[in-house]
Amino acid sequence: MKVVALVSGGKDSCYNMLKCVEHGHEIVCIANLRPPNVEVQELDSWMFQTVGHNVISAIAECMEVPLFVGELSGTATQTNLEYDDTSQTSNSEIDEVENLFQLLLRVKTQIPEVKAVSCGAILSDYQRYRVENVCSRLGLVSLSYLWRRDQTELLQEMIDKGMNAILVKTASLGLNPRRMLGKSIGELFDSFMKLKDTCGLNVCGEGGEYETITLDCPLFKKRIVIDKSEIVMVVDDNFAPVGHLKILECHLEKKDKSLVLNNKNINDINVFIPDNEIIKTINEIGDSYINQVDYKLITNDKSSLFYIIANCKGIDNPMIEMFTLFNIIKLKFPDMAKEMIHCVLQLKDMKHFSIVNQVYCHFFLDNINRPSRVCIASNLPENQNIYVECLFDSKKLLPRNLNQTLFVQSVSEWAPACIGPYAQGISHDKIIRLAGQIGLIPETMNLIKSEVENDWKDQLELEFKQSILNVRAVLEGMKSTQLSDCFRCLIYFDSKLSISEDYVNSLVSKYSPTLLNSCLLDYVFVPSLPRGALVEIHVFAIMKRMMEYEELEHQMKKEKKELSFGEGMNSIVESIKLFNGSTFYKVKINLEQERDLQSIYLDAILDNINTCNGIVRAFTSNSKDLDTLASFFSKCNNCGLSSYFTKGAASSPTRTILMEIETLLTNK
Repeated sequence: MKVVALVSGGKDSCYNMLKCVEHGHEIVCIANLRPPNVEVQELDSWMFQTVGHNVISAIAECMEVPLFVGELSGTATQTNLEYDDTSQTSNSEIDEVENLFQLLLRVKTQIPEVKAVSCGAILSDYQRYRVENVCSRLGLVSLSYLWRRDQTELLQEMIDKGMNAILVKTASLGLNPRRMLGKSIGELFDSFMKLKDTCGLNVCGEGGEYETITLDCPLFKKRIVIDKSEIVMVVDDNFAPVGHLKILECHLEKKDKSLVLNNKNINDINVFIPDNEIIKTINEIGDSYINQVDYKLITNDKSSLFYIIANCKGIDNPMIEMFTLFNIIKLKFPDMAKEMIHCVLQLKDMKHFSIVNQVYCHFFLDNINRPSRVCIASNLPENQNIYVECLFDSKKLLPRNLNQTLFVQSVSEWAPACIGPYAQGISHDKIIRLAGQIGLIPETMNLIKSEVENDWKDQLELEFKQSILNVRAVLEGMKSTQLSDCFRCLIYFDSKLSISEDYVNSLVSKYSPTLLNSCLLDYVFVPSLPRGALVEIHVFAIMKRMMEYEELEHQMKKEKKELSFGEGMNSIVESIKLFNGSTFYKVKINLEQERDLQSIYLDAILDNINTCNGIVRAFTSNSKDLDTLASFFSKCNNCGLSSYFTKGAASSPTRTILMEIETLLTNK
């Protein structure tokens, strides 16, 4: 794709340009926002580096690409993590993000073939979310290949690849402006490592500890040489001095060689971009088809959680059907976007995925409180194209923020960008619910492909392995949660696969033994999955902060105390709720015994299951559980599961059973 690079001049923005080129994209121009008064070096901006802005034109000349410059006339009027562009009015003070919007709009107008934006964000959700907001509004793809990279590894990689960036600002304990300004990241690497250990320094400067200007980069055809500069002390004390380097004069030198480009020639990346024309069309649908919705609310008096299940009958148009389903939910629950936690979307035909995704966008795109989502194909009745299952909480919740909802639209090397307006993960009441993950390669957003032609087993293994890598990355993005924190995992397979229980168990054991040992597994066979994937993995995990309670439990064991339900934060209750609304089961954990969530879960189901319309085939990770599960399913009425454990391909489910474990910790 043709890319405009947001360049502050620093190492991160320049190195991300290099990563874009390595991944097959072409930098066609660079863009920069500078102070209205060019004599000013530093502005109080929450988004943009301005120190060294007078060198940006030299960088453009080194790259031999056009430079687009805009003025930072705005300020940070919205300093929360989320950003709402709709709050900008003619009477309000302009936010600096709108300066970025106008700059990129000018780029897109003058160079229409630009399809993507290079952004050097590493850990700043604040910065990334605002760039993604602007890209979404302009129909551009955000390329952030440094996102969530290990800082030590990344800085060393920059140095090894020939990045020559010098410090032009310091603002941290341990960084002395007079000694360090003007020195390169290579010269200061060892000092950064020591300060990381002694002072907690972010070695890439992600905490604002320092800023840089890039004098040379493998993409540059010339290098920048500083002829004259001066140090400006902003805070001159012995504890945490602050200063910046003002570059007064510089010139360019020719290089013997620059980077030989690897021409992968990526023309497009298949990420989600809202289609404004579709959004305009669905706004005209209105309430015309509401009477064709079959809507059901499932509640339980022992929990604030509830389900809404809905489907339409007799509507032949998937776009109208999808709009009508969520429109009636929103009419009944105006704060749907804030209160919905998770959604299972079932389509009769996966070819409708794109249009359904765009309609879904209409209800959730302008709100950071997106639920996580799983999308599968299902054998729905003849006159029905879509079936939705939505999990809500009736509590008057505080507005969720980016600490509770993980929604990354940028293409990176970290994990796949969302292919729809849903969250990769959401934390709620100590439980993390991830969106389903398929085997997408994060940096290309393409499904991983086997080099062995027509070998479906090799293809399945590659997809399974990549899906696990994606799940692990997203979990780590949710407050450093790990696979070992998962207590439940649903693995969806394409029902065209002819695979046995033993084969699936060996697959899980090979690529995710942690899941095999730590959580309850269900394998579900469906007609098809998004992007033609063979497997999709959906996990539930206990939030990392629950580990605080492990110390409490250990101490109580030593004191031989017993936990009871009435002891406030000393109470742990495992609650299971079946999708069909069966009663809750609560069990008190005996601390003298090993905590076995699988046993608790299965016992609860056995004691409470009444009816289900269910999964045609599934099996757990261990053969020893088969008798238990067989006993469980013998209690189900009207399921027709006599060949439940038959090996080989089975017909597809008409509906899945959603089973939830809620871990309730009372904080009194």
